[in-house]
Amino acid sequence: MSLGLRDNRRRQKRQVWWRLFKIVLGIGLFLAVGGYAYLAGENLAHHEVERQAVKIAQLEESLAGLQQNNGDLSEKVKKLFNVAEEWKARYEKDIPTGEMDAFLKKIEAKLEGGLDPARLAFVIDQARPPENCDAEPVTKRFIVRTPLQGEGNDAVSFFQNAVTVTATGDNSVDENGNNEAWFDKAKPLSVSFAQLGGETAEVQGVIPLHYAVIAGNNEYRFSVTEGPRGFVLVTADRCDY
Repeated sequence: MSLGLRDNRRRQKRQVWWRLFKIVLGIGLFLAVGGYAYLAGENLAHHEVERQAVKIAQLEESLAGLQQNNGDLSEKVKKLFNVAEEWKARYEKDIPTGEMDAFLKKIEAKLEGGLDPARLAFVIDQARPPENCDAEPVTKRFIVRTPLQGEGNDAVSFFQNAVTVTATGDNSVDENGNNEAWFDKAKPLSVSFAQLGGETAEVQGVIPLHYAVIAGNNEYRFSVTEGPRGFVLVTADRCDY
């Protein structure tokens, strides 16, 4: 009995030790696997950090290049802007506008009409400011012709019929859209200056209008302004030419 009991105890001890061995072995394997995983992860992270550092350096280099290109483009744009401003100033200086533009167009029209350039140049050279004006302007009024305005009191003459003035315009429209007989003062008029036995000049525009007629040794100057409804006022003066 005592021999069998001892054998049984020995067997139980071996089983306990075997269990402890397996537990210790399992813990050792776990620690080994964990350590390997940690070292592998650390190595992988190190390589990833190096890879990201290289990528960051490449991006910084690309950014520096883009900033340099942006600076070069900004400088080019600034130079182009300055060139554009110079051409704009030159255009505004060299291209005629306003009265000068209208004057040059009149010259072109005369030349296209067959007038000898030398004759035109001679006339321009002979032009001078008006002298010895009468200083007694005369004002008359007349009705502006419209599609609905019949003839009558629609012309005036000055300086012993030397110049006759007439005008035509568009009908005025009331608030309901109906045409009225008198002219619309907000729209351009066509004013004619007919010389006695000579040519007729026509001026178009919104009143007031100003025009001068040269006849012989006289310069007749006219100002067309608004008068009573349907009428315009013409003030004329004469100067030596």
